[in-house]
Amino acid sequence: MKEIYRDKDISYYSHTRTELLPYIPGNLKTVLDVGCATGNFGQMLKELYQCKVWGIEPDERSAKAAALKLDTVINAQFDNEVQIPAGQKFDCIFFNDVLEHLAQPDEALLLASTLLAEGGHIVASIPNIRFYPVMLSL
Repeated sequence: MKEIYRDKDISYYSHTRTELLPYIPGNLKTVLDVGCATGNFGQMLKELYQCKVWGIEPDERSAKAAALKLDTVINAQFDNEVQIPAGQKFDCIFFNDVLEHLAQPDEALLLASTLLAEGGHIVASIPNIRFYPVMLSL
């Protein structure tokens, strides 16, 4: 699976995603950013909320870049094989344009739900294929 990320331009992984700020719950202490790319979104969260940010990223180059910005980065797919320490819980788990890339998004959401702290949230953005620039590119 990692092969599909190898040839993508690094700019693919560099978005900050400020448009998601209105959807972020308050009182963040620990965050998991699934598909964290180069860590720009997580870095923004660290600066705004002074929280700990973990990232999971399957692309090795991007995971290395994210490791310079985030507290913990795991270079892996987000599935039942991912190595997150037992008992680690997150106040919020983000899937920013990630779920549509996963073979089993329902299983990813179930796994994420087991990693949530009490009262935690899952925030997901899913691209709209009917957005006219996307339609034109097809």
